[in-house]
Amino acid sequence: MPNTELRQTQEWVDMILDRVKNGRAFNFTIQLKSTSPSQEEDEVLLQNRTTQNRLAKVIGLVGAPMIPEVGYILHPAHWGQGYATEALQAFLRLYWKVIPPGQQEGGYDYAEAHADPENVSSIKVLRKCGFSFIEKREKDVELPLMGVRDTAVFRVARPKRVTQQSTSED
Repeated sequence: MPNTELRQTQEWVDMILDRVKNGRAFNFTIQLKSTSPSQEEDEVLLQNRTTQNRLAKVIGLVGAPMIPEVGYILHPAHWGQGYATEALQAFLRLYWKVIPPGQQEGGYDYAEAHADPENVSSIKVLRKCGFSFIEKREKDVELPLMGVRDTAVFRVARPKRVTQQSTSED
């Protein structure tokens, strides 16, 4: 349910920041690639970095809100264009480099994603990224606008080549 008091929102933000600070979460924006600025615009960018915000448009987020859970959210205007798949695939490459293998402290040999079982498009994105269905949790989550919903849980295993690279560098 939506927060009704500022204190609730502050507690949630503090929890997320604590996860990030302690290496238990990391998230990134999904941005549309900006068009190449002209030389004149380039000089302005060097003088005033805030102008760069005008060139890159944020359309969503991708990350690990609580490791090993990963996910994404995308503005509806950009659904169905491949951005979610591209962002999640790129994020997973980083995830496997950052998260230690399962036999190490804080490590995992899988990433997990949750989706509404009726969100066919999101499930297609997960499958394209190598995730497999694990289980359905009934009446698992309450959403502000949709009420109590089921959750479909998906997992993808750590690729073998990443595990080998990680252990050979230790």
